Amino acid sequence: MTQNNAGGRGADYTGRAPRPDGDARVEHRLSERIPCDLQVHVRFRDQELDGCRILNAAAEGVLLECPGQEIPPGHGLEIALPDPEGKGAPLWVWGLVVHNAGERAGVFFGPISGTAHHFIEALCHHHLEVPPPARRN
Repeated sequence: MTQNNAGGRGADYTGRAPRPDGDARVEHRLSERIPCDLQVHVRFRDQELDGCRILNAAAEGVLLECPGQEIPPGHGLEIALPDPEGKGAPLWVWGLVVHNAGERAGVFFGPISGTAHHFIEALCHHHLEVPPPARRN
């Protein structure tokens, strides 16, 4: 089960993401701490969103806030995470918006399964003003 990191500890993230720069390494293995309250660049509907930040993080995704922008569930977006190799170039990771409340959105990186509900419950429960969706069987 996903751990709620409301205390600002960040989360270990391990996943695969395509490299947007066309590098021969099609997939890049991540094993990185995503700190909470991290300013990030976001691409949504072919535009860059400024002022976004990660409020909370877990292995499966993040709770993202983008002032002035509502990102509806069911849409994909890209988030630039710090390069785990420390070479300076950000690593763009694709995620699916699975829940939102105004300017805050739960973005899921993992495969869509029963895990998505645990992610939503753990990350969004204390941060969003609306309850997470009901569990589906």
